[in-house]
Amino acid sequence: MADVLGIDCYTYYTVSDDILPVETPETNWILINNVRDETLDFSRSKADVSRRGPGVAAYRAGRLDVTLTMSMVYDQADTAFQKFYDAFRLRAAVFMALLDGPVATNGSKGVVGSFSVINMSAPRNLDDAVIVDFELAPYVTSDGYPVSWAVVTSGVLGRA
Repeated sequence: MADVLGIDCYTYYTVSDDILPVETPETNWILINNVRDETLDFSRSKADVSRRGPGVAAYRAGRLDVTLTMSMVYDQADTAFQKFYDAFRLRAAVFMALLDGPVATNGSKGVVGSFSVINMSAPRNLDDAVIVDFELAPYVTSDGYPVSWAVVTSGVLGRA
């Protein structure tokens, strides 16, 4: 596999807030061009499975925790920026795909699911553009879906 640079990664959202059919045609995805830096953090809780005999603590990987942090230029005319800004204000979900290639390219892999904007900060430095940092975490509703691994197959993004 070739190296993947951050600039070659793709971040998408859908107009619907939390609905994902098992397979989603790429025409439902809107590319976010206003993203600067992103960090997709995966961690697992530790489940203690220690026993008396060995005398050594033992653990198994537990639940997956996913956090997305991304920066966008403050631009009220940008539809994607407004989507995340409104999601924070209204406590709404944003359905997203974070891929290592275009959504129309077979073999592109990444993460797909509903996210909630849990933090928004906007440092206003004297000599810089206002850059808004959004922190997102998985969001599940009664008809929504948790975050999961995804892959594009036959031009369709689906859960891996």
